[in-house]
Amino acid sequence: ALQYDALFQDSASQQENASVMALLGDVTASRVLDIGCGTGLLLDHCTPGAYCGLDPSRAMLDRLCAKHPAYAPHVLACPFEDFVGQDFDVITCLFGSANYIPPAALAQIPLFLRPGGRYLLMFFQPDYTPVTHTKTGVTIPYMPGITVTLPGTVKTVGHFLVLTGTV
Repeated sequence: ALQYDALFQDSASQQENASVMALLGDVTASRVLDIGCGTGLLLDHCTPGAYCGLDPSRAMLDRLCAKHPAYAPHVLACPFEDFVGQDFDVITCLFGSANYIPPAALAQIPLFLRPGGRYLLMFFQPDYTPVTHTKTGVTIPYMPGITVTLPGTVKTVGHFLVLTGTV
C-alpha cells in the first residue's frame, strides 16, 4: 500500500486518470460512494460534497487516510457486498475494482442511488492482465470483462471498459 501510488506516476497512468475524471465530471456538490477506493485516487483528483470510501484492504485505507485525513471518518474496511447504505448521488468503482466484486452485488448499485443518481464502473477488458498484478507481484482472483447488466453507456479508456449510467 505504501508504494502503490508510486507505481502509477507514468504518463499513461496520468492520462487514464485524467480521462476517467473527465467522464466522472464535477462531484463537488455530490454525495459519492467510492467502491474499492484504495489509496484515494478519486480524492487525489476531486473534492466531493460528501464522501464514503469502501475497500477491503485496511492498509490501502490507511494510506488514503494519511493522504486525506479529513476523510478518515468516512472510509470503511469492508467489501461492497457487506455495505449497508443509501442515498448517494454518484457511485464509482474505478480502475478494474468492479471485477473483484460479485456480479450480484454490483447489480444492486441502483438501490444505493438517489433518483437521478449516476454510476461509473470500470472493468478490465476481457484479455487484459491487471497491471497491478504485474507491478506488485500480488495476484487476486478477478472476473474479466463487464460482469453485470446495468443500463448505461460503455466507453473504452485504456485497458478498461467504463460503464456509466443514471437511475
